[in-house]
Amino acid sequence: MALPADLLNRKQTDFVLWHAKPSAAPPVLVIGEFQPGNPPSLKNAKRFSLAPVAGFTDLFATPAASCGLTDGNVYHYSFESADGPQTTDPFAPTVDWRLLSDRLPPPFAADERQPAAVVQFRAGRLVPCDPGGEVADFSGDPSPATLPTNNHLVIYEMPTAWANVAATSDEDIGVGTFRDVLALIDVNATGANFDNLGVTQAGKTYLPDLGINAIELLPPADSFFKRDWGYDTAHFLAPDAELGFPDGFSSSTANQDLAALVCTGHQKGIRFFLDVVMAFAQHEAYQTLNLDDYYITDPGANLSDPDSHTSRGTGPDNLRNGFGSVLFRYAKFVDAYDPISGTQMALSPARQLMLSYITRWMRDFRIDGIRMDSVENVSN
Repeated sequence: MALPADLLNRKQTDFVLWHAKPSAAPPVLVIGEFQPGNPPSLKNAKRFSLAPVAGFTDLFATPAASCGLTDGNVYHYSFESADGPQTTDPFAPTVDWRLLSDRLPPPFAADERQPAAVVQFRAGRLVPCDPGGEVADFSGDPSPATLPTNNHLVIYEMPTAWANVAATSDEDIGVGTFRDVLALIDVNATGANFDNLGVTQAGKTYLPDLGINAIELLPPADSFFKRDWGYDTAHFLAPDAELGFPDGFSSSTANQDLAALVCTGHQKGIRFFLDVVMAFAQHEAYQTLNLDDYYITDPGANLSDPDSHTSRGTGPDNLRNGFGSVLFRYAKFVDAYDPISGTQMALSPARQLMLSYITRWMRDFRIDGIRMDSVENVSN
């Protein structure tokens, strides 16, 4: 049985924006095609006002079929509110950091420009894809029944920042891509950014040789920062563009490469665990679209705020810590459309965003488990 996710289902045919801050004017879809250049630009750009969805006050949409799109084309798009900058779709399946928003009214700073979302229009539907049109392919993925059970796991935790000692003995730090990880388990694969390592050469199967049967890749959802540890997630439903952007590539193939990694692992009896960051985010779209309902910026400002404290207690020494990012609210409930059930109900918007995030990764990338970071700061 498919996991329920009403908003994800709606996004198969419509451009949808959920629970932005109320405004006198409806949000606008800005959509076009990627134009290479210095800098790149959005060509054939069009603007469409989103209309309220019947029965809901915080759900806006416009059918893709009414936007004049060409079958088979890949499109870059963003949302725009009346008083804010162009913003990434919070539910974007792919983002492209080569093309940043250009509408940035005060008081927004230059580093708050957000990447365009990416999608393909095919046979009347909106299909998640990479900027070059590549898609996730799980043909040949075996049944989950073939994978090791929870009580027989040997998990290898792997950072997305790799280090290499060069010939000069200097330490070289770079992005270990999905293709580099694939080279550690597939005898026929070769590394990408780290193709000079012995363990990433064709003919090697480093991780299976260690006896591991599960990989936990440190947060592979898209991050604002150049790859460090990946804990400053910005776009939760999109695989990290950098992890699918090896040196020499013209665009990211993150969706395709992540699917290849997970599928190949499954064929070799290796489960894939997702490291999730649910306590905080950095430059996430709702920080622009509706900060107050999703985030608490200063836990120390009001000690009676139920979102101020960690799970360790309600004293002044137990304030939540965003570690430089902005903390999600989980104790604040509002009456809103539920992106999971598709009904109107009292809910925590941040909680339902996280449920949608995990559902996307389970449905589309077939992850086999999650590891939750900073649990005491989630405090829910």
